[in-house]
Parts: sequence; C-alpha cells; structure tokens
Amino acid sequence: LSTGEKALVTNYSRLEYLTPFAKATGSFYSLKTKSPTYDKDVRDLLVTLNGLNTDNVTDSDDKAALQKLLDELLISVKKLESQLNNADAVMTLISEANDDDNFPNKNDQLLAIQAARTAYNDLPKEEQKLVKNLKMLTELEKSIKQPLAAIKKIEAVNPGNTKKFPSAAKSAVSAFEKLTTTQKSYLSDEDKNRIEDFKTYLAFVDQVKALKPSA
Repeated sequence: LSTGEKALVTNYSRLEYLTPFAKATGSFYSLKTKSPTYDKDVRDLLVTLNGLNTDNVTDSDDKAALQKLLDELLISVKKLESQLNNADAVMTLISEANDDDNFPNKNDQLLAIQAARTAYNDLPKEEQKLVKNLKMLTELEKSIKQPLAAIKKIEAVNPGNTKKFPSAAKSAVSAFEKLTTTQKSYLSDEDKNRIEDFKTYLAFVDQVKALKPSA
C-alpha cells in the first residue's frame, strides 16, 4: 500500500495483535507426527504459546475470543507434549536395556527388556507411534527369545505332579542345553540351580533303570 492508502487502514493495530495468534494457530495445524522435527516443533510451539497474552488487546470481543483460542491451543499442545514425554520415557527404557554396561548380570538385562516391552505395550496407539527406537527393542527381544523359552519350560516343571515331573524336567534340561553360553547367562541363578537339580534327578532315574533285578 502507498502511504495514503495505509492512512485509510483504521484497524492496523488490530492486525498487530491478531498476527501472533494467527501464526501460532498455523503452526499448530502444521504439526506432523512423522516429521523429524515434530518433537522440537511441539516444544517450541508450547514456548510460543506460553509467551502469548491478550494484555494489549483493546477490543473486548477480540480479547475474549483470543483468550479462548489461546486456552484451547495450550490444552492441545500440552497434551501433545505429554504424549512425547511418555514416548521419551519408553525410549529411554529401551536404550538403557540395550546398553550391556548397565547389566553385569544378564538376567537383569532380560528383565529390563521385558519391562521396556511392557511399557511400550501400555502406551496408547498414538503414543506408540512416537517411539523411535522400537526396532532396537525388537532386536533385543530376538536375543532373549530362546532363553525365555527355556525359562518357560523350567517354570512349567511341577514337583508336585509326580506323573509328569520326569518328562517336564527332561524337556527343561533339553531346552537349557541347546542354549549358547551367552543365552544361558540370561537365566537367573535360581533357574540354573533348578536345572542342576533336574539333572541330578534324571541321572538318578537312569541309574535306577540300569539296575538289573537280583536273581
């Protein structure tokens, strides 16, 4: 506009206080969860919204409308931030479970991997989509698949069931022996001790079977 035309614009001051709110609204509707900068975009927008106010709005209707808009945007963006924080907490669990230095005892690492999976599964679907290192978790789970199968067999052995105990104990020992040294290290000392007890029992049973009845 020319200088003369600008002089004809009588509500320029209104445009001045409306612009920041319009920009913030545009930023909100431009948020994309798949964007590599989504996390930063949400947190930056929250800072922007916290810096907005209606103190310089002279028109009462505008003031009420803008305050309502600001309140609604803050609620929405704070919800997005909360979702990001929940996803971040799970990503931290996964990263920590992936760090071998955190676990002198491999059984503790197995438990940490399981805890990370549980935490991920507990997230709502929209928050699960924000977890960026899910592939790391699935790779960790591959490493404990066989140890977990062995643990399941060990836990299934019921000493009180005398009929099924021998076959169940034999199945547990077989599953344990198929594990590599690294895989065996994921089992707790208690489970390893149970395996030794099963071996002792099975060896005794074999000795009994080998005895020939006396003439």
